[in-house]
Amino acid sequence: MGVVGLRVATVGQPTLESWRSVVADQAAARRLRMRLLGNSERPALLYFGGYGAGYNESVRLLAQGIARGGPLSGFDCLLTPHPGQGGRGLVEREIFKSTGLGPGRVQIVTGDVASSPEVAACVNVTASDDSTCGVQSLFIGVPSMYIDAASGSSYTDVAVNRGLIPVVRTVKGLSQFTDVAAAEGWQFDTRRLRDAGIPSDSAQRIADEVGFNNL
Repeated sequence: MGVVGLRVATVGQPTLESWRSVVADQAAARRLRMRLLGNSERPALLYFGGYGAGYNESVRLLAQGIARGGPLSGFDCLLTPHPGQGGRGLVEREIFKSTGLGPGRVQIVTGDVASSPEVAACVNVTASDDSTCGVQSLFIGVPSMYIDAASGSSYTDVAVNRGLIPVVRTVKGLSQFTDVAAAEGWQFDTRRLRDAGIPSDSAQRIADEVGFNNL
């Protein structure tokens, strides 16, 4: 038997609602930033940890950018480890150590301290190797980039194709991204998502698609 009349609809990510609820509490975001960074006035970058092919190379490129004289050397840098790596940041700590970064140069924020959305709500920019958190950052107005240093890689997705998230493969690319983000006041205009046709309000879209409103 075949499937007749199958229709595919893009409805977005239900987790967006939870991200929006987190960023809506600006007082909580300010308290978390103070807890993590104190009174620092430096711009803050959050790297969403990941795993898989090419990930370690991307973390090494991030380390080059953070090192003294690098384009991210003036940033406070945080990292939320991925559960798939154990959630403690051990892989990333070893990479940072091997590249000569001091043990406190990147603050590892584990899940028992704060969630990725909570940290994203209190930083200026985010980055990842390849994470849906990058697009979710855009929905809360935080600029994001993908760091893809693997040789021969050609990573892309809808946000990349629509020019919303740049793919950075060099230290110079890190600088270009942060220069643009600073010039735009560390704010991503969320209207660009709508103009690009990327869905929002996914919970309602799902309800509409499965017909819950017609029961």
